[in-house]
Amino acid sequence: MTQPCLVPGCRKLRLEGSRMCLKHWERVSPESKERIHRMYMAVHRCWRAESSERTRAAIDRHDEAIQAAVMEAGKLVLDDR
Repeated sequence: MTQPCLVPGCRKLRLEGSRMCLKHWERVSPESKERIHRMYMAVHRCWRAESSERTRAAIDRHDEAIQAAVMEAGKLVLDDR
């Protein structure tokens, strides 16, 4: 099921498997996108290692990277107004 974009004030639906709509995802810097990807891969490595403590820490870092990207995209929206 598709959910709304996490950027405050955005009513568009987000991409499948993403946290933002395409418009906002395109505004995220390449560095932030790379960080999100690295954190995502770290979560999967921890799951394979079956370490719940390491997995939880990796998920937390991934969530922080996502939140930073949402804030980055949202700030760009506010700056465009």
